[in-house]
Amino acid sequence: MTIHIQKFINKIKGAEVRGQRDISIPLSEAKDLHTELTLLLLQMNDIREQHIQKREEEISLQISGGGFKE
Repeated sequence: MTIHIQKFINKIKGAEVRGQRDISIPLSEAKDLHTELTLLLLQMNDIREQHIQKREEEISLQISGGGFKE
């Protein structure tokens, strides 16, 4: 897990332990968290698209059998 996401999780855990209802983070931390989440989502989207593309290739290979006669 990336450092800024881990720091955010730790802040939430700490706030829960202390019974806080709200947390706040400096803008610089929010920007870092935003950057890491955006990169993570882009990576996940790339993996998903690769998986879909691979499934489509497998399906087309399964459909196009040779030597089929009516």
